Amino acid sequence: MKTRSIQNFLLALSLMAVLGMGAQTTWAQDQSQSSNSKQDSSSKRDANASTAAPDARVDSSVAAATAPDEPVAGSAPVQYAPMLGSDRLFQVGSGPRLQLLYGSSFSGIYDTNLGSGGSGSALSSWVPMIGFIGNTPRSHYMLQYSATVTDLKNGNQGVQAYHQAAFYASGEFNRGFGWDVDASGHYGLDQLRLLSGLSFGSVQGVAGASGGNASFALNNQPVSYVEDSAGFHWRPSETQSFNVSVSHTYYFLSTATLGHFNQVAVRLAYQRALDRKWSIGAYETTGHNLDKSNCTYANAGGSLTVRPTARLTISGGAGPAFGSTGCFPELGFNGFGSLVYQAGARSEFYINYVHQLNTAVLLPQGQTQDNVTAGGVRVLTPHFRLRADGGFINLKDSVSNPLGNGHGLFVGPTAEWTLAPSLVLSASYHFYYQTFGIAPVTGNLNRSQVLVSLAWQPQPKGLTK
Repeated sequence: MKTRSIQNFLLALSLMAVLGMGAQTTWAQDQSQSSNSKQDSSSKRDANASTAAPDARVDSSVAAATAPDEPVAGSAPVQYAPMLGSDRLFQVGSGPRLQLLYGSSFSGIYDTNLGSGGSGSALSSWVPMIGFIGNTPRSHYMLQYSATVTDLKNGNQGVQAYHQAAFYASGEFNRGFGWDVDASGHYGLDQLRLLSGLSFGSVQGVAGASGGNASFALNNQPVSYVEDSAGFHWRPSETQSFNVSVSHTYYFLSTATLGHFNQVAVRLAYQRALDRKWSIGAYETTGHNLDKSNCTYANAGGSLTVRPTARLTISGGAGPAFGSTGCFPELGFNGFGSLVYQAGARSEFYINYVHQLNTAVLLPQGQTQDNVTAGGVRVLTPHFRLRADGGFINLKDSVSNPLGNGHGLFVGPTAEWTLAPSLVLSASYHFYYQTFGIAPVTGNLNRSQVLVSLAWQPQPKGLTK
């Protein structure tokens, strides 16, 4: 009875915060991979009419867990959408009426533990990508498809592909009132997910590696993943915004132990820019796991973003989280924080942290995760740059199932040479470590990769003006 009273009191506080304060919302999900988040940009590479924001190799199967960008006094929020199979982000709403996105990369790879088989494998991968960007006076959209294709020698599985598709659209009914739709899906053998490199999302407008990169060893299991959301936004002024959205997340893994996961959630948020340096906010999220734990949860909190200089952005937020008897734990907190430093067009650095209860991960009973990622880019010449990223993720199941606890880390330095305006040669080393207690990812696992890649990344082609 006492717990129920506390829950009702916290829920009342959260609703008051949404209606009365300002807010930024965090929707962090790290699917044994991870998913959902607003995108990032990282080294400054121009993408023609679509204004590519800095670099970011994008893999939507695992997106960075971050909070969305805050409004800035005197301007509307800038939104970015990632290009699959590439390290570029595009500013939504810019460029010609219709553009064709296309590109391809080919990699030679040595992998010490492909499919967690414990032996080294030399192989190659091909990653084609095609998509469209559209702009009308009142709406914008981006549709993409990419696949990682390789010939798997281990297990004599032959040619296999890991498929990805993404769709984003937004529009305005009138000045200040609009809508947003976002959807992505993935299917294929999970061991192929990392053969196209690290996955990135957005940390306050720069490209940051996803904590989900630390979750790598689902063997030869086919994985299906679908995530979608739809919502409305209202901006009564250039310094305020209200948002409401409904999201759905579904995973399927063909093992009896982990099975599938199905989650729906409703999010409310309010954001307010006090001036060009300070923004405050509040958020409230209520969700339900449709299977497994049958958990119904809610969390709420406040946020603060500070821009002490044009180069430095610091953002963070926290609040209580509580759930029904099917949730573990029933009472706790959510929190997030990030720091981004941009030293002109030649250097960028970020660090990002998320703590979340009831996140969408494939654990039998509980869904608690912490992840921290950090990295940076240094452009040494107009044709050569270095990048390094790393991260750690910790997953926690319920007290009754300690085997579900696990953690992992990754480190990934990369060197890139621009051979021609649309041709990039890169060399990367990736190290992964993971410990987990549930089959098929039991025990301590190491995985190292050396990748040499040649990427063809032409500028988007305008089909109409």
